[in-house]
Parts: sequence; C-alpha cells; structure tokens
Amino acid sequence: MFVLIAMTALGPVTLNIIGPAMPGLQAVYRVSYQAAQSMVYMYLFAFAAAQLFVGPLADRYGRRPLVLIGLVIFLAGSHLMLIAHIIKVLAAGRALQAIGGYAVMALARAAIRDVHDRAGSASMIGYVTSAMVIAHMLASPVGGWLFEHHGLFAVLTIPLVAGIAAFSLCPVGLHKTLVTRGTMPVHIGGITLANFRVLSNANYRACALSAAFSATAY
Repeated sequence: MFVLIAMTALGPVTLNIIGPAMPGLQAVYRVSYQAAQSMVYMYLFAFAAAQLFVGPLADRYGRRPLVLIGLVIFLAGSHLMLIAHIIKVLAAGRALQAIGGYAVMALARAAIRDVHDRAGSASMIGYVTSAMVIAHMLASPVGGWLFEHHGLFAVLTIPLVAGIAAFSLCPVGLHKTLVTRGTMPVHIGGITLANFRVLSNANYRACALSAAFSATAY
C-alpha cells in the first residue's frame, strides 16, 4: 500500500510543485510569464495523451514492467529539466515527467483491481485517491517554500528525488498482479478504435464530463 501511495503521489507533486516557481523560470530562462506557464500546459497535455496508450500496453505486457518503464521515463525527464539551458528542453523534460507520472499513477490503480474484488478495490482506491489529493494540497506550499529559501534548482530537484525513492521501493514492494495478459498485438489503429468505442458510450461521457468540469474548476 505504501508503494502504491508513493506511485500515486508522484504525478500530482510534480504537476503542482513548479507553480510557485514561475518567477524563477521567467528569470532564469528569460521568457514571458505565459511561456513559463506552458510548463503546466505541457504537463497536462502529455499526461492526457499518455492515457490513450498506457492501459493497452499494460494489459499486453503486464503492470510491473510498465511501471518500471514509466519510472525510468519520469526520471529521464526530471534529469533533463535539471540540465536544461533553454525553455524548449525544459518543456521536453516536463512532457517526459508527465508520461512517466501517468503510467505510474494509473497502473497503481490497475494493480489494485487485479488483486481485489469490487468492494476491496473501492476501499483501496479510496486510500490511494486520498493520498493523491493530499499530494496536490501539499505540493504548492512546499514548492513555494523551497523556491523562496533555496531557489528554482531545489524545486526542480524534488521530482527527481521522489522518482528515485519510488523506483527504489518497486523491487521489494511491487509484485506481479496481472495473471493473464492479452495476446493481441498492440498497435495505433487498435488503440484508436478502442478509444472511439469508449467515447461512444453515454455513461462514460457523463462520468468523463463530471471529472473534466471538476478539474476545470480547480
């Protein structure tokens, strides 16, 4: 459970911790506030795009391998952000963080559903969701304090440290959960068709819009 919570918190922390450091991004990279704020947009766009592919890949190849790959991608993006000298490289690192962060967060929930029944999954996902909300809540003030007292570099270092910590927990705390993997090859056409089928479901659209409006208000 501790590993799943750490995996789930990684994405929200990375999304929000950079918010208070926007003035630092402006000063260091000599860009406008709008360009600095693109670090938020880039993260959300890549996060959304990753959702179309992570699920089918995890069904085909298993949860644990995709989590480890996601963490490697996340760590690569975090490292790229620390060494970036221009805002475009920083944005690329941010996109990699989002792709890896989503893979880890989504597959934490998938692993729960693999090993628990409906009632047990609801309880476990409740704990994981609480951790995600708390991570959202704490990331901004922590980022603000770090930026004020230690500067932009300290803020950008936190996701790398958190990613290393999560990765170090996986060998002992994250086990194989998907007993039967898919056998069909994964390709863009099949994923696209499957997503259109999901979008054609009115119940899905209602749930998706509810979540979207909540996120928009936030």
